[in-house]
Amino acid sequence: MGGPALARAVREQWPLTRVLFMTGYAEAGAVGPEGMTASVAEALRKPFTPSDLVRAVREMIEAPRDH
Repeated sequence: MGGPALARAVREQWPLTRVLFMTGYAEAGAVGPEGMTASVAEALRKPFTPSDLVRAVREMIEAPRDH
């Protein structure tokens, strides 16, 4: 199972779970060949620094939850 399929399966079971992808794919708004929009998951583009990772995780934690 690829990352986007796993994220969809997790979100079906636990809709409020936040997903952060780390991807080398350059296409904006998609993660990997299957594609996944930012409404389902956020993507941190490679290469990234430890500070970038901390910032992305903090933003996900502090963002309002979807209901």
